[in-house]
Amino acid sequence: MTRPLSVVLLLIVSGLATATTDLRWRKAHDLPAPQAVLSAVAVNGYIYAMGGGVGLPYLSTVVKYDLSTDSWTSRADMPTARNFFGAANVNGKIYAIGGAPTPTAGTVVEEYDPVANSWTTKAPMPTSRYAVAAAPVNGKIYVMGGWGPIATVEEYNPGTDSWTTKAPMPTARDCLGAAAVNGKIYAIGGSYMGTPLSTVEEYDPVKDTWMVKAGIPTARERFGIAVVNGKIYVMGGNAQIDTVEEYDPEADVWETMTPMPTRRNCLAGEVVDGKIYAIGGALGGSIAAVEQGYIVPPPFVLRAKRGRIAIAPNRLDPAGTGRQFMIAVKGEGGREVTLSVCDVAGRIRREIRLILDAKGDVRTDYDGKDSTGSYLTPGLYWIVARGGGVDDKKGFAVVSGR
Repeated sequence: MTRPLSVVLLLIVSGLATATTDLRWRKAHDLPAPQAVLSAVAVNGYIYAMGGGVGLPYLSTVVKYDLSTDSWTSRADMPTARNFFGAANVNGKIYAIGGAPTPTAGTVVEEYDPVANSWTTKAPMPTSRYAVAAAPVNGKIYVMGGWGPIATVEEYNPGTDSWTTKAPMPTARDCLGAAAVNGKIYAIGGSYMGTPLSTVEEYDPVKDTWMVKAGIPTARERFGIAVVNGKIYVMGGNAQIDTVEEYDPEADVWETMTPMPTRRNCLAGEVVDGKIYAIGGALGGSIAAVEQGYIVPPPFVLRAKRGRIAIAPNRLDPAGTGRQFMIAVKGEGGREVTLSVCDVAGRIRREIRLILDAKGDVRTDYDGKDSTGSYLTPGLYWIVARGGGVDDKKGFAVVSGR
C-alpha cells in the first residue's frame, strides 16, 4: 500500500532549474459590437477601442473597457469615422491620426480627453495616409509608413500642436505595427505591394536614425501589437492566423508563444495591468472577440518583490485525513492575484485565482493537488503569487507520511 504524503513548509534556496516565459490566454468580455481595423489605446487603467469597419460604413464608435468589472461602456464618438488609423496616448489624452477613407480622414488629427469625454480637432498631418503605425516617445508621437507603400515618418508634438518630418524608414510599407521600448521605436512587419514582410527596424528619435534588427519569424501584416515588461508581443494578422511571437529588443531575439484562442487579422492590441488584450478583428467579417493574455515569467525570478504570501503547513496524518495547508496573501484591495504551484523545473502544476478583499487580504486552503486532481508526488515545489500588487513566492516540500 502506498504511504500517504505530507506537505511541509520549506525554504528552498538553491538547485533551481531555469524556465522560459509562458503566455496564457483566457476569454474577456466581447466588444459591444463587432469591430475590425480598429485602434485601441490604454489610459489610466482603461482601454479605449475606437473606429474601424471592414468596408462601408466606416465606424466612429468609441468604447471603454474596465478590467475590474470586465465590461465595456460607450463613450463619445470620434468626430471623423475611419479605419486603418494610428492612435497613441500622450499625457492622458488619446490622439487619433490619419486613416481611411482618404482624403476625408487621411490628414485628420483628433484629440480625445477621457475625463471630459470630448474630442478636439488638432493640426492636420502633413502627409495624407492610412494603414499607418504610430508610437509615442517622450511626449511626441511618431507616425510611420502607409498605403502605397510609403516610408514617410512624421513627428507630432501635442504640446505645440505641430508636425516635423523625420528620417524615413529604410523599408517602405503599409499595414505595419510599431511599439516603443526604452526610448526606441520598433517598426515591425507590414506589407509591400501585398506581400507580408518580416522586416524589423529600430528608430532612435534622439539621433533620428534607423537600424535593421532581427526579422520576425512569421512575416505578417494587419496584426495586433503590445508591450509588456520591455518585450513586444505581435499577434495574428495575414490571412487570419493565431500565431503570437515575442521580441526582446535588448537581446534582439524572437520567441514563439502560445497562440491566441481566436485566429484573426485587423485586430488591436493593448495592455492594462500587465495583461495583453487582443481586441476585435476580422475572421471572415468583423468580430467582437476579446481575449486576455497574461505573462507567466520564470517562476523562481521575482520581477520586483512586493506584497506578501505566507504558508502555514499541516502534516498529513497516517490515515490521510488532514492533507492541506493555508495560504495567506497581502496585496492591493479588490484586485486579482494568481497563485501558481510550480515544480523545480518551472512547470506550473496548478493555478488558483483569487480576489483580494477591500483591505488587500485573502486566504485559501491548498489541498496538495495538481490541475488534474492528483496529489503532487514527493519533491520540492513553489507557490508563486503574482498580480494584485503581489510578486512573492514561498517554497514547500511534499514528503512521504510516516
